[in-house]
Amino acid sequence: MTAVKSIRNLDLSQKREVLTIDELSSTVDESLIGGDSKRIRHADFINDVSEMMDKRNLKWEVAPIHVRAGGPSNMPNITLINDIASKYAGDTPVEAHLVRNLTGKILINDLTDEISNQAIAFSFSQLGVQAAYGMNVHECSNLSIWGENIAHSYGRSKKSVAEIFGQIGDWLDLLDKKRAIDLAHKNKLDAIPAVHDDIMTLVGLMLVEANKKNMKEFKDVEEAPLNDTQVSHFAKNYALKYAKIDKFPVENMWDIYNIGTALLRPDQVNNYEPIFRQNKVLGDFIFDKFNIETVDVN
Repeated sequence: MTAVKSIRNLDLSQKREVLTIDELSSTVDESLIGGDSKRIRHADFINDVSEMMDKRNLKWEVAPIHVRAGGPSNMPNITLINDIASKYAGDTPVEAHLVRNLTGKILINDLTDEISNQAIAFSFSQLGVQAAYGMNVHECSNLSIWGENIAHSYGRSKKSVAEIFGQIGDWLDLLDKKRAIDLAHKNKLDAIPAVHDDIMTLVGLMLVEANKKNMKEFKDVEEAPLNDTQVSHFAKNYALKYAKIDKFPVENMWDIYNIGTALLRPDQVNNYEPIFRQNKVLGDFIFDKFNIETVDVN
């Protein structure tokens, strides 16, 4: 039998890969190999959200989708199905991979400027699916989540997949208002100068929160703005900017905030699952510590 040519071979030596939506759609459907048929397939989820945007005449594009290897041995993030791989030329065809862990964004290009546009983000893990709405910053390719703009199919306040789609529909129907709110929040951060002593205090407070999350005495702390390793990276990156070694210096709290969100990008983390919640907590934390009033549309 002649081997079939694959779309591409995956290189998971670094435990990370980036896929297009077409490549993700070609991966193994878990329900076809005896997996959970009740779970919505990641590619179907993305395509269904894209159709929701089409119905609203929005211009959109799917940004590169990040996938990760590793995970628990009983259900790894990515599994190569050897029986399928044997049908293809090459050792690691994308079509022979079962992908369970990924994150990405659908960019909404109708509302854009030189700094940012809006996005619906998505994340899949063994726990279920998450969706989030936020501002996508072009240069950093990071996501700003302010307000109650996260929905998930597991954990506290979990929603069914149908309810998550309903939530996404609400976000899209309020797109103009929510874009205006996000820009207003950015402008508020722009207006606050980055005072060195204030940033030092902020770093200390974030480190305290990171440690509290890991202490049994503080069971009510579900998520910290950054974990202890991320706080360390935040401090290092700020130090380089403050010393003007980094070519992008800090001038205001928007610059400071983006040091934090840059650490929550998929290419910077080892676990995709908490990054939407961390992003929201980071924004809320900075707004609280600097007494910035937030607004939201429900």
